Amino acid sequence: MSDQWRVTVRLRHEADAERVRKQLRDAAEVRAAGGSIWMPDGDPVLCVYAPDSAATGPVAAAVRRATVAAGVEPLSVRLDEWIPEERRWRDDPGARSRTGGSAGMGSGDVVNLILEVIGGLSLWP
Repeated sequence: MSDQWRVTVRLRHEADAERVRKQLRDAAEVRAAGGSIWMPDGDPVLCVYAPDSAATGPVAAAVRRATVAAGVEPLSVRLDEWIPEERRWRDDPGARSRTGGSAGMGSGDVVNLILEVIGGLSLWP
């Protein structure tokens, strides 16, 4: 899997998620991060993928702008890191993997950056 990070947004209604997805489709930050957006059928959730921790800040900013433009308030916004050795997403950005975490920015640094970018949103429900 090439996308190592994702910003997961939970909304109230599937229609809200679809409106946000349409806003994100053309966001330069999302295109720069590979343009990868996933929305499961029947679930008001969007996952916007980023190739590395540095890209999560701009992706989170794009998510915030998209929710505002769509006129919806997310129930939660969360940062998830892919743990390849465990073949799962870690939804606790403050934790380190058994292999010592990611290169560059630490998970905690990314969380602080995203909190600054998206303002008053809570990353964890």
